Amino acid sequence: MTQLLKQGLEISLIGMGLTFAVLGLLVLMMMLLERSFRRAPAVEPERRRAAASKKAGTHEDEIVVAIGVAVTLLQELERDQAGLGSTLGTGHGAWWAQGRTNRTGYPASRGSARSGGQ
Repeated sequence: MTQLLKQGLEISLIGMGLTFAVLGLLVLMMMLLERSFRRAPAVEPERRRAAASKKAGTHEDEIVVAIGVAVTLLQELERDQAGLGSTLGTGHGAWWAQGRTNRTGYPASRGSARSGGQ
């Protein structure tokens, strides 16, 4: 019995060790790939453009923000007018009631299930 227990523990330890070793290798590979394909941040050209637009006196940033706000408000207005979900709180419709009547022979307004004893 002790030999069998020892062999089982050895197999378990080898299996867990290999699993964690492979997982560690996968994590290292992911880190290396992430570092090798990482793009350098392009902050400097944006700063130059912002400084140039401020010096020139143009209000391009403000115009872009205003257009973005207008587009967002228009999208929200269209979504609200679509009526999606407006009938969710009204209960079951005629199609559900007709299907319930066909399955059970009883109208849906008398309850959703009949007990076996009644």
